Amino acid sequence: MTSDSSEHRGRVLACFRDEWEVALEDGRMLRASVRARHFAGLSEHEKFVVAGDTVDISVLDDGGAVIERMHPRETALSRLRPRMRKEAEQVIIANVEQLVAVASLGTPRLNR
Repeated sequence: MTSDSSEHRGRVLACFRDEWEVALEDGRMLRASVRARHFAGLSEHEKFVVAGDTVDISVLDDGGAVIERMHPRETALSRLRPRMRKEAEQVIIANVEQLVAVASLGTPRLNR
């Protein structure tokens, strides 16, 4: 498989096991995988591509796409990973510009 000579910038919309749905700046939507070299030299925190990440992808001749690099995150919504022996951060979404929280005042009762 070879790729075309140009790379395209896009935003990750969703993650599906080993594929990521990416919206390109030109309006196209593609499913992309990640090259193994993407992970070389990255810390554990930086290894995971999440929804909201800005990425550069190459489109392959067969119509597939590959994430070549991830741009630095401007913001991230994260939590401590549950049920882990050591504390580890889990990024839920990156580059968030707005957040709307919705909660019930009556039913169901808030348990926390």
